[in-house]
Amino acid sequence: MKRSIWILIMVLFLLPLLQIHPLNAQSKKKEKGKIGEMEKEIEKENDSDEDTSNDDEDEDEEYYTVDDHSGWMGMLISDIFWDASFQMLVGMLFIFPNEDSLLYNGNLGNVYYSDYPYADPREGLFSEAIGKRFSIELAGHYFYDESELTGIGFRGRLSPIPFISGEVHFTELREQLRSGGEDMVQLYSAFVNYNRLRLERWALWWGLGLTGIRGSIKHTGFAFNVGTEIFPAKPLSLHFSYNGGFLNGRYVPEFFGSLNVHIRRYAFFAGYQYWSAGAAVIDGILGGVKVYF
Repeated sequence: MKRSIWILIMVLFLLPLLQIHPLNAQSKKKEKGKIGEMEKEIEKENDSDEDTSNDDEDEDEEYYTVDDHSGWMGMLISDIFWDASFQMLVGMLFIFPNEDSLLYNGNLGNVYYSDYPYADPREGLFSEAIGKRFSIELAGHYFYDESELTGIGFRGRLSPIPFISGEVHFTELREQLRSGGEDMVQLYSAFVNYNRLRLERWALWWGLGLTGIRGSIKHTGFAFNVGTEIFPAKPLSLHFSYNGGFLNGRYVPEFFGSLNVHIRRYAFFAGYQYWSAGAAVIDGILGGVKVYF
C-alpha cells in the first residue's frame, strides 16, 4: 500500500516535468531570428487569386464604342505618346541624341579610367585624359545590425573597357539565437553592367544578372542592378546601389550606400545596407575599405 502511494506521488510529481520538456524543445525548434524570418518569407508560396483573374476576364469582355473621329485621333495621340516614351527609354538606358557632343567632347570613345579616384583632383573614377582602359575595384566591409546579428561582406568590380563592367556582391550574416544556437545565411549576386554615364565627377551604371541565397534554404533567380558614384570634391565620394532579384518568386531588394574617403589607391567608407523579403527586414550600418588597381 505504501509502495503504491509513493509510486502515485512520483508520477504526479514527474508528470508536469514530462509535459514541460517537450514544449521547451518545441519552442526552441520554432525560434526564429531575423534570418529565419527572411528565409520563411522567401519560402512562402505565391497565392494566386483566381477571383481577381476572373474579374479581369469579365472586364476584358466588355466593349466600348467611340465615334470614328475620336477613334483615329486617339490612335494618333497614342502612337505619338508611345514613340516618345520609347525614345526616352532608349535615351535613359543607352544614349540621347547629341549626348556625345555635350558630355564627351564629340567622341564617346574619348573616355578612360583614372589611375585611381582623385589621382587628379578634378577626376573621379573616369577621366577624359588619356589613361587606363580597364579598372579593378575590390572592397571588404563589416556589417552590424544588432549585437546578435553581424556579418562580413565583399564587393568587387572588374571593368575591362570603359563601357562595360562585371560586378559581384557577397555577404555572410550570422545571428545568435536566444536558445543558444546560431543561424547563418549567405546572400550573393553577380551582374554585367553598362556604364551609362562616364563623367569625371559622376558615374552611373545599370546591369542584369543573378542573385541567390544559401542557408537553410537555397534559391537563385534573375536580378537587375543600378548604381551611381558622385565625386563632389577631394577626398570624398558618395556611392549608392540598388538591386532587386526574384528568389522562389519573391522579390528581394538590396540597398547599399556609403560615404567614402579616398587616400591614394585606398578608400575608407561607412554606410548603410538593407535587405527585405515581404515583411522581413535586415538592415544595419557598415564600415570597410576598398582598393583600386
